[in-house]
Amino acid sequence: MRPDILSTKLFIPAYPANHVLRPRLTDLLRQLNQPDGRVVVVSAPAGYGKTSLIASWIHAQKCNTAWISLDERDNQIVQFFAYLIAALERIGISIDQATRELLELPNIPVNELALDVLKDCGCFAQPFILVLDDYHLIHEKSIHEVLRHWIQSFPANARIVIISRQDPPFPLARLRASGQLIEIRQADLQFSTQEIVDFFNQVMSLSLSTKELTILEKRTEGWIAGLQMAALALQTSRDREQFFRDFSGTHRFILDYLIEEVLAKQSESTQKFLSHTSVLRQFNADLCAALLQEEQFSAAGCQAMLEKIERTNLFIIPLDETRQWYRYHHLFSDLLVARLKFQAPQVWTELNRRASAWYDDHQESKLALDHALAAHDFEYAADLIEKYVVTHWRVTDLTFFMAVKQLPDELLSRRPGLCLQNAWIGVITGQLDLTRRMLDMTDASLASLQQKESARLAPEERGMLAFSRVLWAYLDDMDNQHVQVDPTFKNAILSVPEENVGMRNSIAVVIGSIFFMEGEFKQAVDFFRDAIDRDIANNGTNAIPIAASRWARVWVVEGKLRAAHDLCAQYEAYVRERDIRRYYVAGNLLILRAGILRSWGQYDLAEKLVNEGLALHRNWPVPQGVFIGLVTLAHIHLNRSNWEECAACLEQAKQMTLTIQIHPEFMAYYQSVLVRLWCAQGNTPALQQYLNQCEEGDDSFRFESRRLSQVRALIALERKKEAVEILTRVAAHAQAAGRSGHRIEALTLLTACQPEDQALASLEAALQLAQPEGYVVLFAEAGEAVANRLVELQHRLRQQTESHSLAAYARSLLEFIQSGQPASPAPPTKIETSLTASLVEPLTPREIEVLRLTAEGLSNQEIANQLFISIRTVKKHLQNAYSKLDAKGRVQAINRARELQLF
Repeated sequence: MRPDILSTKLFIPAYPANHVLRPRLTDLLRQLNQPDGRVVVVSAPAGYGKTSLIASWIHAQKCNTAWISLDERDNQIVQFFAYLIAALERIGISIDQATRELLELPNIPVNELALDVLKDCGCFAQPFILVLDDYHLIHEKSIHEVLRHWIQSFPANARIVIISRQDPPFPLARLRASGQLIEIRQADLQFSTQEIVDFFNQVMSLSLSTKELTILEKRTEGWIAGLQMAALALQTSRDREQFFRDFSGTHRFILDYLIEEVLAKQSESTQKFLSHTSVLRQFNADLCAALLQEEQFSAAGCQAMLEKIERTNLFIIPLDETRQWYRYHHLFSDLLVARLKFQAPQVWTELNRRASAWYDDHQESKLALDHALAAHDFEYAADLIEKYVVTHWRVTDLTFFMAVKQLPDELLSRRPGLCLQNAWIGVITGQLDLTRRMLDMTDASLASLQQKESARLAPEERGMLAFSRVLWAYLDDMDNQHVQVDPTFKNAILSVPEENVGMRNSIAVVIGSIFFMEGEFKQAVDFFRDAIDRDIANNGTNAIPIAASRWARVWVVEGKLRAAHDLCAQYEAYVRERDIRRYYVAGNLLILRAGILRSWGQYDLAEKLVNEGLALHRNWPVPQGVFIGLVTLAHIHLNRSNWEECAACLEQAKQMTLTIQIHPEFMAYYQSVLVRLWCAQGNTPALQQYLNQCEEGDDSFRFESRRLSQVRALIALERKKEAVEILTRVAAHAQAAGRSGHRIEALTLLTACQPEDQALASLEAALQLAQPEGYVVLFAEAGEAVANRLVELQHRLRQQTESHSLAAYARSLLEFIQSGQPASPAPPTKIETSLTASLVEPLTPREIEVLRLTAEGLSNQEIANQLFISIRTVKKHLQNAYSKLDAKGRVQAINRARELQLF
């Protein structure tokens, strides 16, 4: 989805009327007209006039110029290319519609997009310049790669100008050696002696002596910002000699001194305006008037003042062509703010209150809250959070949501809704001590309200009480205690106002998770499905990934790997189409799907998905997802016999448990992989210690995964009788409850413990359950004893006509155990089956895989490297896919594949 374009970012800055002509630098820039000239890098610290130099040169050149003023948000590939295309179109370059469509893909094919834009630039006949200002704010590697390629491949009639506070990560040495690079650095940008003379005596008309000019040059070292403020101070200085005696020190102290001098010489109204509006990041006349609240500073008066300040060059920067919005130079703003805070802290506080109120009136909730917190007006900040939290909870805006942590406990104790919000923060961040403390405060506050209101709570307060009860139950669940599900829990969601979609979804997911741990899978799925449906209906982002992944986890335990995989793939496609980074813990979907792929022996794809899932989790302060991702990655390394990498991932996960409380289901998986590692290593002491420390527990589902891990340790220590006793109970309970996934594992482990006939019967029962779902790795992990039984069982099954299919399955498992690779692709999932029915000629599994990787943004070379095939083969698979899907190109083929639920 393309972002909205702010035209101010494409505006070529105006250069000041009182600028100094700098022929020595413009002569350097003229080298761009030479055939070899490709790129200009202007690199220097703040305050050296980098942007002003290039802007004045551009205006003088009257050349077609695509200008982008970059900021931190442009590290997003979609946003960067959206602005790049917009800037190019402003100068008349026509960007093909197919190229535009690439921006709409869930995973943008960066290399293809860059190449297509480059081709469109090549069709533009006139000379043009691309200017990227503030490039030091870009840290996205793929953007650097694009620019590196463009520098070498840009059309002959085009040039690139990079303005930055640090050198860009380009091959500057090679460009320099080939004569393609023009460099302008701090030493070049410093005003020379003659430029200082011209600036002070001609532009500023100050008629300084040679001695005075020498002092300025020596003490500023040609730093333009310092010289500019010195000139402003000198214009109104009554004692020039005193000024030069006091003018000394480093740049920072010079700047402090000059701020005092500049401000002191301005009119009182100008001083006040500059000082009071410095609390704002950007401003217009209306906002300034709301802050100053004086007759002379009406909206019209503020507009006049802004225009006056711009004319006198008091470090103000227009943000649009109509001169409506402005900001101060960052250095100037920082020092104005520091001065205001020090000299008039009460004024600073009041101004932030007024700014907060203005933004609130204009529905800018984030900025309103920022200013309220800056003013330490916590009561008003609490009002704002309560006013807007429903909207921000629905879309999982955690920056706004977590601002409640800045409020003092005394205030929270009087506002149960905010206490509950903070309690939920404790849940999602694993800080359960915070949750307990906040729930105590919530309950006390609600109890006090009940007393005041004669035991009648408002609907919203009844919803809070219901959520509190659910979270108390969840704390017991997190402590791995059985939870007696209160019948009122099922109605808890209905107690919450309908418009509070975020809270309703959170309650649904928590209740579903509790039902899951209690083995009540049908009820769990009902709540997960409810949260998903509500999120979709309200265009929310806080429930789909977590509820869908929990739902899929139910099916994994029930042995329905294909249905679980398809469910994850379905909702993964949904969130990718709508910008996957917006969705709360979207990485969970990828990590769970990776676990299923691992169980099918598809390690490469599984590892790729886990790493992508972990990368997505970096956007969210939710450690549970990171923990399960690390353990899944450890499991993949273990299956590849990469023991050191496995141990390293497990250690990272273990370190997380030192500061946060991890869900018992995830801890059980961690212990399972750890025990598997010790078994593979033959680490008898560790296994013995583990068994000695095993927690007590009953035979319910809550402790079933731990029981299976315990059995693995017992088998490794040759304590098979104890293992059989536990496995027999687990298999029986799992069969009775329909938990085929756990039953398959229990039967497989029994194979390693029982006498031959019983073992073969257990193994055959396991294969019959596992074959339709494509289980592979589970049997390989079970050890040599199970592999030997597989050989015997395969021989016996081949003798039985009705068991040929099962015999072939056993053979494929043996081939996997020997080679580490699945003997043949897993049987098609429901999604693949539905696709086959929709096409005259179905796509092959390899064609599907190549097209999916293309949709994820990989280039043909990257796909070839990942799949160990040639680029020619990649292209052949794509051409076949296009033909079968009746698509004219890549974008149409991907869209068609998604319509058919291919991936």
